[in-house]
Amino acid sequence: MISTYEFSKNVYARIFTLGEKLTTLNFCNADFCQQSLSFDNLPPNTCQSSTLLYLNISVANFDDGLTLLDGRLPQLSTFHLIIRHIDQSSLSIDNTVNIYERNIFELCFLYSR
Repeated sequence: MISTYEFSKNVYARIFTLGEKLTTLNFCNADFCQQSLSFDNLPPNTCQSSTLLYLNISVANFDDGLTLLDGRLPQLSTFHLIIRHIDQSSLSIDNTVNIYERNIFELCFLYSR
């Protein structure tokens, strides 16, 4: 299986870069949900969109989920987030982004031993 970093760089980042007018992204269908997005070692401008309205995605950890809420997706109205791993956050959180403007915000934590 491809690493989370390689998948994030080669699939997620490219989709956001090439899909300038995307409005809907559903990354959690069948096998896609097995691969999580991770911002580790990726450029800060990765996964930005001014047109995206709907996002269903799996992220590697809690920090990756927070990163998606830092203002890089200003039009996002529906956000379904699956978090694979939660531990203490190492991010400095920008609390000026109002997630309450989102129509739908769903958080799911998958725990496995």
